[in-house]
Parts: sequence; C-alpha cells; structure tokens
Amino acid sequence: MTPPNYINLTALGATYGVKAQDVGRWLKGLGLREQDGRPSRQAIQQGFVRERILEFGGSAWLWHEAKTCEVLDGMCYPRGGSRSDCEEHDGFVLIRGN
Repeated sequence: MTPPNYINLTALGATYGVKAQDVGRWLKGLGLREQDGRPSRQAIQQGFVRERILEFGGSAWLWHEAKTCEVLDGMCYPRGGSRSDCEEHDGFVLIRGN
C-alpha cells in the first residue's frame, strides 16, 4: 500500500484550475478551515491535513490529496472544467447518478 499524498493549496488549486485562495474559500465553506486560514479541528481529527515543519522555522499545512479531492468532487467543484453530472440551482447542487 502506498502512503497517502499530501499537497499544498496551490497544488489543489492546479487540480481544479483555480487559485489556492479559491480552494481555501471552498474548504472554509465546508468547515475544514477556520476564518484565519488554519485547518479546523474537524479537518485535523479526520486526517485531512498534516503539519510540515519547515527547515528554517515555521510550518505549513499539507492536505491529503485523495480525501480532500473526494470532498471537493462530491460538492461538484469542477476539475479544470465543468461536471456534467452536477447541476447548480438556487442554494443547492443536484448530483445525478449514473
């Protein structure tokens, strides 16, 4: 079994064709980030993030690529394009099954 891949918000944004700030806003909306940008307790407890200590001090939070993308895909955030199985309506998203 291969270890999980953890990536930063910039790499997540590249997956979806958006800026890191956009992904950060999405994660805040899902309760996985606090308003100050730090991961929420929920994100930490559920294994969405891990902290990486930087060589010259400080730290960075890296996101579990598969878990985070699964949640974002489930909310119909498009990966560099639109999802044909999702329809956005007034205040909700309809996901059509296969």
